[in-house]
Amino acid sequence: MIVIRPVSNLRNKFTDIENTVKDGNPVFLTKNGYGSMVVMSIETYSRLSRNIESAILERLNNPESFEPYHSLKERTYPYYRIYVKNYTIYYVVIPDGDNKKIMEVRRMLHNLQDRDKYIY
Repeated sequence: MIVIRPVSNLRNKFTDIENTVKDGNPVFLTKNGYGSMVVMSIETYSRLSRNIESAILERLNNPESFEPYHSLKERTYPYYRIYVKNYTIYYVVIPDGDNKKIMEVRRMLHNLQDRDKYIY
């Protein structure tokens, strides 16, 4: 379930937000109608972090074997994507001499975020 609240609810309705995140649901906070931050429980954050780390580790051997993300902006290194739950992780592969490569995470966006605002 998607829960969106104004950031003022952190002060005025903290207990409601706390109960929502204890149930495992993140709360998306807005400021002046625009997304500002996400509040989630430590358990939810830890689980998400583990899932993202596992997805990245699975790709380490062949990070470029996936279709690159075609953005409008010309980039030195193309973006690649990993999908984890409701998030998309964007990464690049950078040569590091002697046939070594670095897989660098550049962005992590929730699927509710406007991708075109951050990735163009």
